[in-house]
Amino acid sequence: MLEIADLSAGYGEAGVLDAVSLDVARGSITALVGSNGAGKTTLMRTVAGLLPVKAGGIVFDGSDLTRAAPHDRVERGLSLVPEGRLIFPGFSVEENLRAGAIAPHARPRLAARLEEMYALFPILKQRRRQPGGTLSGGEQQMLAIARGLMSCPRLLLLDEPSLGLAPAVAQSLFETIVRIRGTGVTVFVVEQDIRSTLEIADTAYVLENGRIVMLGTAADLLEDPQVRQAYLGL
Repeated sequence: MLEIADLSAGYGEAGVLDAVSLDVARGSITALVGSNGAGKTTLMRTVAGLLPVKAGGIVFDGSDLTRAAPHDRVERGLSLVPEGRLIFPGFSVEENLRAGAIAPHARPRLAARLEEMYALFPILKQRRRQPGGTLSGGEQQMLAIARGLMSCPRLLLLDEPSLGLAPAVAQSLFETIVRIRGTGVTVFVVEQDIRSTLEIADTAYVLENGRIVMLGTAADLLEDPQVRQAYLGL
């Protein structure tokens, strides 16, 4: 579904990604893992169109998105849930969700999609009149993911979804990611919680210093001695 070929990107003159190539298969959970500063968020922002491509290309479902505007990518079925959640704290939960359905193709399904999000995250229905900024960290992450799903994406990009969450809340979140894939949405997730991510993913890539250094099935990488020593402390 997503093909990234020899992608280089960064901030201004500062290069971060260096000839990164990876694929995300339709219907999969694909993980990109690595340490802080490896370039994971830069890759997500570049795929979403928030950073320009310096070299290489991005193809989504057969269409070249390398130079496409961010809103065009959303309309084609890409949705990014950014690191740090970035919900609208003064908006109610429901207003945040409605903002996620602003893309033309999503507007006709707004009412039905709201009910689907409330079924996926029942706590959000209870809090629907409450300002987003008053939610707990876990609830805000649920809201951020639900808002991303309101655009009816075919590919959901999750950037560090468990960041700052308590272990039990994070574990529930990973279970939710599996349920989202079960609804037919392909998931590409960036995470520092490498063990939990590899336990739910199909395929995984390891990014270090802006380069892909390992790739394989998530199960194989979870058992790889190098990964276990470098990232799992085993």
